Amino acid sequence: TPSEGEIILTTDEHKLYVGDGSTVGGIAVAANFRSIEWEFTSVLNQTTYAVSASTESTEEFPSSGNGVFMVFYGSSKLKKSDYTIASTSLALKTAPLEAGHPITVIYVGV
Repeated sequence: TPSEGEIILTTDEHKLYVGDGSTVGGIAVAANFRSIEWEFTSVLNQTTYAVSASTESTEEFPSSGNGVFMVFYGSSKLKKSDYTIASTSLALKTAPLEAGHPITVIYVGV
């Protein structure tokens, strides 16, 4: 049973579920979602990362549609107030304190 607000993506069925803390498997939110992942390597004191430098996808960030972005620094999910996304770049409000850690951006939409 997923926790309240926990997001579950099934890669075999291409469905999106959100946990409510009590429903086994979560509540189905969307079918046939699209998922794109960008991964960058953190650079000391750098706050802006260009899509063209991504090791996963050089596709631009979607600017419209029903989707959600999730940004991770290492294994920590960043709050939406910690970053800004434009079509070709990710801007962090605070620069990473260490270099070499992954910064992962995941977009899930329908």
